[in-house]
Amino acid sequence: MAIDDPLSMSALLQVLVSLVLLCGFILLCAWLYRRLGGTVVGAGENIRLLSALSLGNRDRIAVIQAGDKQLLLGVSPGRINVLHVFEEPVFEINEKHAPSAFESILKNRLSKTMQRKG
Repeated sequence: MAIDDPLSMSALLQVLVSLVLLCGFILLCAWLYRRLGGTVVGAGENIRLLSALSLGNRDRIAVIQAGDKQLLLGVSPGRINVLHVFEEPVFEINEKHAPSAFESILKNRLSKTMQRKG
């Protein structure tokens, strides 16, 4: 008379298949997260990244729209500094602006701001 062994081949196979499916699901979720840029639906409705410029391997400046204000931020690993809050928008937000047009406007505004402070 054979006693049902809880560690029989069918039980081990069932556990193994479940583990493989679970690992596959986790990998799929990680891939989707990276593919979508790590964004959360509904987040950032009032905050938009308008442009960013790399200053080196790990540092960059960025212009964001936060509500009705535009801010120039210095971004480095572990730290974000507000460099300037623009009194007037740097540019109108619309999709017709080419990145090169924005960069020239940003450079002009940034140089004017630096001259006033210096």
